[in-house]
Amino acid sequence: MDWKYAEFTQLSTPELYAILSVRSAVFVVEYAHIHLDIDHRDPGALHVVALEPAQDTPQVAAYARLQPGDEQDPEITIDRLLTASHRRDDDTRDHLVAHALVAARTRWPEQPIYLNVPADQATLYERFGFKKAVGPFLDYGMSFLTMAWRPTPAGRRRRAIAGGSSQQRAISAAGELPEQVAVILGALS
Repeated sequence: MDWKYAEFTQLSTPELYAILSVRSAVFVVEYAHIHLDIDHRDPGALHVVALEPAQDTPQVAAYARLQPGDEQDPEITIDRLLTASHRRDDDTRDHLVAHALVAARTRWPEQPIYLNVPADQATLYERFGFKKAVGPFLDYGMSFLTMAWRPTPAGRRRRAIAGGSSQQRAISAAGELPEQVAVILGALS
């Protein structure tokens, strides 16, 4: 399984097709939420995707969309978080949350990060430092919570000492991100 962090324009056509297909399969068909998944927010998002090789089209094992804030919703948001059905009995979901959190913290340092999760899955996200912010509330007939991850004052001081900036930073799948993911996953053990 290969992890990829990509802007919309960096996704290949087969990758985009695989992402939209699995999102539709999970959020529209499996959850029986009749809605248009293509919401015109993908072009401005950072996409975190775990791809498995396949003959014609890559297969998505896990996916998350990271949204920058805007005038309507100023918060950094992780949404469209999913694992493919064949990956729900292993640690893929933990890896997905770690990759999404590291990517969001790298892209938007010092910014709080929000996500909406099914209320019965809150403990998973609490393990990663998310805390309940809003809810429970009903969305498509399911009980959800909004959870928030907030940077610590110590983390802000370390970035200031290291010359870090609170401005948006570029991201690549190479370099420091896999190391940071390993640190987060190691802390869960």
